[in-house]
Parts: sequence; structure tokens; C-alpha cells
Amino acid sequence: MLNTAKQINDQPNQINLSSQILKLIDFIKYSPSGDNCQPWLFEVSNNKLNIYFDPIKAKHEIDYYSYASILALGCLSESIEISASHFKLECSFQYAVDFKNTKHWAEVSFTENNSLQEHELFPYIKERHTNRYKFGTQELSAQQWDEIKQSEARHNSKIYSVSSQKKSKLKDFILKCEEFLWHHHNIVRDTVAWIRFTDQEVSQSKDGMSLANCNLTQKDAPVIKAIGKSSILLKFLWFLGMKWKIYFQSKSILNSCSQYIGFFCKDLSEISLIELGRTAYLTWLKLCKFNYAVQPLTVASLLPYGIKRNPIYPPYKKEFLDLFNQSQNFISSEFKASENEHLVWMFRVGPILNANKDIRTLRKDTQDLLIKS
Repeated sequence: MLNTAKQINDQPNQINLSSQILKLIDFIKYSPSGDNCQPWLFEVSNNKLNIYFDPIKAKHEIDYYSYASILALGCLSESIEISASHFKLECSFQYAVDFKNTKHWAEVSFTENNSLQEHELFPYIKERHTNRYKFGTQELSAQQWDEIKQSEARHNSKIYSVSSQKKSKLKDFILKCEEFLWHHHNIVRDTVAWIRFTDQEVSQSKDGMSLANCNLTQKDAPVIKAIGKSSILLKFLWFLGMKWKIYFQSKSILNSCSQYIGFFCKDLSEISLIELGRTAYLTWLKLCKFNYAVQPLTVASLLPYGIKRNPIYPPYKKEFLDLFNQSQNFISSEFKASENEHLVWMFRVGPILNANKDIRTLRKDTQDLLIKS
């Protein structure tokens, strides 16, 4: 069962648009997903694009209740609408009523509109990427921030910003979340599974993250591989001093940016999560236009959101569950959000300093993303 979430054009179009939709997939496949897992399969039929979720690809300890994947569906949806303008297509979306019990998550219907202008952010679809390196510290100008804030109205989400250059509880919280990752081997294991350690692995898989994308080098590879397989080794290295290396590296990275951008919603529903994903993706493209780098801080934002919605979560250590449960109040205060607004996603942003194209991730060939009829 699908429910209509957004309707742009109610008039059916009898023209077969399959060839244009196939070309569209060449662009929308560049939308973000957790660890670049690309958990989508597409089915093209006349003027429709059916989107199917692959839970095996998306399986990750952090993607509990599929919240990260539903957020990624929002990013994908915004990418579809922006990319469709390039082909002079308008689109309407229908989303699943129950995401847990179906793999058919969305259906997109297209109609031709020859007067449609290409979206100004379309050129940045393939340029957008995650950057885990140091950024510049120059904050967005008032004009740039106003342009970003305009994204709020389209998808009923709120956007707030906190300067990285002042001491705050938020920065301490993010550092604690980095520590959280290394205290839960299942998360380390699932993340390491998506790291491609050689150029050959990168080119063959066309998914996951390269070492460069993770801000790692070949010198790091043997240790990363080993701790991905062994929780005992991870604990041993942690107490030998790895905890301090990670702490100071993370602190240096967090200080090397201009600000943190938070995306908030009032309604704790799947549709609101999709709409917020659309807002965040639109913001990401605008930051790309401004030549600003972005690193999503998913653990520090989406996990507290998930625990708020479903307190029965994986067996995380109590100190971190308490941290996540207590975070909402001071996070709202840091961002100056209202008490009934919930942080869902957060970005670390700043002017690009490292423009190395090796940090960009590849995408599967379009043919490999299609359901064979």
C-alpha cells in the first residue's frame, strides 16, 4: 500500500517516458546513503519509477528501525525532483504506508512539461560528497544563510546553526558520540565492511567508502581490518591508547569547521523524516554551490532521535543511552530550537580546503540498479 505524500500534477500522461527515466537514474543514484551502501533497486514502467528498498545492503547497527534509510529516501526524492527538471519532467510521489512490511517504498509518476526550467542546483548533483577532512572556519554569510533558510518552507522542516568557534556542550556531545562508536564492536564491524581498502576494490564494487574518503591511509588499513573482525583486539588497542589518538584527531577535525547545521522536525513520523531528508539534501547542494564541505554527524543526531521514538534499542552501554536520552534538551538550547522540535540530522560544514577527488565515492552502474523484468 502506498499513500500520496506529494502531488504535483494529477493529469495522467500517456507518453512512454521510460527512456528519459532511465537517463534520470544516472543522476539520482548519486544521492547519499549510509556508508554509500546504495540500498535501492529501481523498476521503470512507462511514466513511473518504482523504488524498492534492499534491507540486506542497508543492514547496519546504526540503521535500526531503518530510520537512516528512510532519511536517505528523502534525499533520493529531492534528487529525483531536481534531476527531473533537467529532462523537463514534473513528478509526484507516493510512499509506503508501512515501511517495515514492504520493500516497495515509493512510486514516482512523471509528466512532461516543456516549459519547465532546469533547477539551479542540478549541476551539483554529481559534485556533492561527504568530506571527513579539515575545513575552513569562515562562517556562511548572512545572504548565504538566508538562502539556506528558504529550504525550510518547502518541506516543513527547521534549520538552525551553531558556530564551531565557541566552546559548547554540543561539541563535547559530538566527541562523546565518536567514543560511542568504538565502544560497540557491532557498529565498527558493520562500518569496516563498507570500507574499500584498495583501488581494485573501489573500482569493482562501486559502492562503500575508499580509505581516502574515510580520511585514512594504507598504513591504517591492517589495523582497521583487524579490529573490524575482532572485538577483543579493539578493546585491547583502546586501552593501549587508541582512545586518546581518536579523541585528539576527532577534536581537531571538529574544531576545523565553521559551524554545525541542525535539521529539526516537530512530527515523529516516517513522512516527516522523508521531508526532512529532502530539506537536508537541498541544503547540502546549496552548500556545494557555496564551495562549502559537508560531513554528516549521524550518530550525534539520528541515534538520539531514534531512541526518542523507540526506547527499545540495541544493547548499547547504559552511559551512552543516558547520554542520548539527556541530549535533546541541551541540543535544542544550543541550536535555539523550540522544545517541541526534534533534532534529526546534523552537518559539520566549512569552506573546502581539501578538493581531492579521491575522497569521492563511486556509484553502481545504472543497469545494476534495475529490477530485471
